[in-house]
Amino acid sequence: MGATVLYSSGDYGIAGNDDLFLEPNGLQSVNGTIFNPSFPSTYPDAASVGAMQVNPNLTVYEPEGAYEQVIYSGGGFSNYFAMPDYQKDAVVYYLKNYYPQYPPDI
Repeated sequence: MGATVLYSSGDYGIAGNDDLFLEPNGLQSVNGTIFNPSFPSTYPDAASVGAMQVNPNLTVYEPEGAYEQVIYSGGGFSNYFAMPDYQKDAVVYYLKNYYPQYPPDI
């Protein structure tokens, strides 16, 4: 009784389109300190889908891997939308067990 919206996560990881971060004033730059995840991947009613690839030196018969040797699938938390309740437990688990190794000022 509804629709599922799937959207490509993008190719620039946490830096969003054009590989730019955000400045505190909202402008984009290569030296920004705020993650810039792509929209609409950050929209809570969309499911963001990352890329997969055949891993280097393997064939299509081996398990694929996340596309991260050339580009990175987009990701990150929205700077505008609150985290949906249904994601909170998963995010707490992720940050506890796989905390990203970024400098504290980003």
